[in-house]
Amino acid sequence: MPLLVALLASGAGVSCGPGLHDGDEEQSTSQPVGKAGGHIEFMGGKLDIDPGALPWDDVPIRFAWRRAIAHTGALSGVYQIELPASVCFQKDPTLTISTTPEIAAKSHNVIGEMVPSVGDWVPNTSKVRDGCPESTVCGPVQSQIFQTTPSIRLAIVTECYAGRDTPCPSGQSCASSNACQQCPPGSPCP
Repeated sequence: MPLLVALLASGAGVSCGPGLHDGDEEQSTSQPVGKAGGHIEFMGGKLDIDPGALPWDDVPIRFAWRRAIAHTGALSGVYQIELPASVCFQKDPTLTISTTPEIAAKSHNVIGEMVPSVGDWVPNTSKVRDGCPESTVCGPVQSQIFQTTPSIRLAIVTECYAGRDTPCPSGQSCASSNACQQCPPGSPCP
């Protein structure tokens, strides 16, 4: 009988297989924000938009989250901010990402942007030293980016400089973009 129960339990696990990957699928929320500003909180991330940052009322902002993307190097989930194509931020919004106390404590961990044309993470902003809630990394998202694209991906990354003593996490190395990136397959990277 215990063998039959184990067999049925394993079969039930197989039948639910696709559901096991739901955490890796993109999840999102959309919320209208206007000239008065506001904030969107979702999946451990918070986007704060100051009054006057948007040119008109009821601008639908999509805020999405993925546990990871194909190109790794991020120390957090990946957040995507998407605006309608005709809208740009007039002031930098602030992104706050919840993380572990260890990641939050390291001064080289900042908000970084995935630059699709380069395929690398690039530090987007300096870490705000006095103002991030405990166990978070936060900083302003450079609003001028939205002048060239309505959608950007952001995450916590380790800012580094080649030739300086900035340790990258295991499996990453310092790239010319000044952020630690996933090591290429077969490289001698630790």
